[in-house]
Amino acid sequence: MANVVYPSISKYCSSIRHPQIAFNKLDQILAAGKPVEIKNSQGFQNVWSAAGGFACVFKYETFNPKKLWAVRCFQQSTSSVASHYSKVSRLSKSSSCSSYFVECSFLDRGIRVNGNLYPIVKMEWAEGKDLKSFIRDNLNNKNKLDSLAQAWVKLSKDLFDAGIAHGDLQHGNITIDDSSGSVNLKLIDYDSLYFASVDGNSIDDEIKGLPGYQHPLREQLKKHSNRFFFATGYLSFDYCYCRKTSTME
Repeated sequence: MANVVYPSISKYCSSIRHPQIAFNKLDQILAAGKPVEIKNSQGFQNVWSAAGGFACVFKYETFNPKKLWAVRCFQQSTSSVASHYSKVSRLSKSSSCSSYFVECSFLDRGIRVNGNLYPIVKMEWAEGKDLKSFIRDNLNNKNKLDSLAQAWVKLSKDLFDAGIAHGDLQHGNITIDDSSGSVNLKLIDYDSLYFASVDGNSIDDEIKGLPGYQHPLREQLKKHSNRFFFATGYLSFDYCYCRKTSTME
């Protein structure tokens, strides 16, 4: 699978506009749904999409069940992607940290593009803002930043105690929803997710994430690899608020 030549984002986009063709006999829930569209600056409707290093993501709506999804279409993949996501789907649900993960499944025959079948990852859509946006929008709100810091510490401890490392922690892979009054964190993008209970002393390092967010000894750290980003992130919350306060004064 690693040597597959995948479609361009524009070809995925053209396909997903016609879900009854793209997903027919592959995933009937998606086949009966539709991609979410947004208006561009010229007023035309475009399919909502975002591109990463290994996949592009489409926001997708289904009606039975009525739900929003992230449909991740690969632009590159590793040889172990199918077995990796089978493990992720199973263990993220049964883990003591399941509340931090979204529903996720790998479909080896997931989407039809120009008559050819390609794998996808179907993930429950995580509502909320990414980490950077949440901090930016709450620079004047000490209570919100304090709540974020407390939730951050709890997330770090819970993952460590469960022997889990995300492997690609960065601001775009953490969503924050405070609509209920409390700060709730969700992790997305599971390409590098590591479970000490099954991965043991080896960590799949084919997908390393953004290098600026990784500890240089990442492979040796294994389940400790989260700690670098959690520590720098926690210090950043205090710095952001203190800097804003001193500027205002």
